[in-house]
Amino acid sequence: MARFVAIEAPSGYGKTTYLASLGGVWVGLLPGEGSPEAFLPLLYRAVLGKNPKNGEAPHQIVRTLVEAIGETEIRIAVDDAHHLHPPSVDYLLAVLQAPRVHLVVAGRNLAPFLSLPRMVASGQAKLVGPEDLIALTGIQPVALEEEVERRLRTMPDNERRALISLAGLPLWRHEDLSSRGLTYHSLVVVHGLPIHRQKGVYWPHEILQNALLEQASPEALLANARVLEANRPALAVKLYAKARVYEDVIRLALSRMEHWIAYSRWDEVLDWLGEVPAPYLGPLAGLVALARLETGQVGEALALATRAAGDPLALVTLALHAFREERYQEARDLAGQAIQLAHGV
Repeated sequence: MARFVAIEAPSGYGKTTYLASLGGVWVGLLPGEGSPEAFLPLLYRAVLGKNPKNGEAPHQIVRTLVEAIGETEIRIAVDDAHHLHPPSVDYLLAVLQAPRVHLVVAGRNLAPFLSLPRMVASGQAKLVGPEDLIALTGIQPVALEEEVERRLRTMPDNERRALISLAGLPLWRHEDLSSRGLTYHSLVVVHGLPIHRQKGVYWPHEILQNALLEQASPEALLANARVLEANRPALAVKLYAKARVYEDVIRLALSRMEHWIAYSRWDEVLDWLGEVPAPYLGPLAGLVALARLETGQVGEALALATRAAGDPLALVTLALHAFREERYQEARDLAGQAIQLAHGV
């Protein structure tokens, strides 16, 4: 039996229910948690029960994790794995270096798992599709989005408002529910909402989270964004953006700008800033233009860089594009302008 099992099926097919039935270590992912910097600490805490050392690079975190597991037999389940970035997938698969690790991942699509076809062909991995999952679980798929919306509508107004106040928080603890007059039993057994419980922590299904976000007030989004800022800034940014408080998005992003450039974290740049309208990007307009260029969004990149032509990184974006189009003199001139505006670019 392959030590790596990959489950690919749409929402409503019982992926989370099946993973929960397997036991072992469980990691549930949310949008914005796909980069190595966001994902690996989650994996490390789930397996070892503590945080990695501050400042440890991703490869160091994985090495420490593999060494700590050693010969121990352990099953690791990763839910909503479609949120992972390809580099994070590579680090996750590296955990299979521990000889008795069994890894199960599930997602709506497994496109980030670039090596999966080769691993399946060689017998290193097993792929479970929608029909296979139905056979394993006996769960008949439903349109979960519509079902969640229906169940929210039938809740008493006071309970629904209390639940919506949790919008954007990736996990809930007992005190989060009790302070709002809610219980896990009422939400799951009475109202039938998809919420997973793991060691006293409650993980709302992504579809439920999205439904709550759509109904949440700006005030609730802002309150929860402030709660998340310290430990989950990428999620806080999503809430600030949804509440249209773009100045707080820019404030949090500015502190990461040098890191993103140094390590070419273009996907992460767009995760944080991709939903911010161009007029609100301010000092980060050139960075977003460069990230769009480096992720293949050439037209959008050039339009944004042209509008922000006084930004050194906007000039770098235009220079790189000119160079790749073999307009070398134009590229040289643009690069010279960028260097004059910001020494070291």
